[in-house]
Amino acid sequence: PAAVAAPVQDDSEVIAVIAAAVAALGHSAEDIAYVRRLPEAGWTQNARIEAISVRKECF
Repeated sequence: PAAVAAPVQDDSEVIAVIAAAVAALGHSAEDIAYVRRLPEAGWTQNARIEAISVRKECF
């Protein structure tokens, strides 16, 4: 059987939002060197760390 290629994600909308946020801070889109996707585990780990930090600040 032929190998099936993984679908390619279209990140153009995400990149547009990032560029708009950078522009809102007074920078130009050219100031962005590159945008890369982090593995999902990275997002999950960062969310857990942030949740723990917020809990510590509340007490």
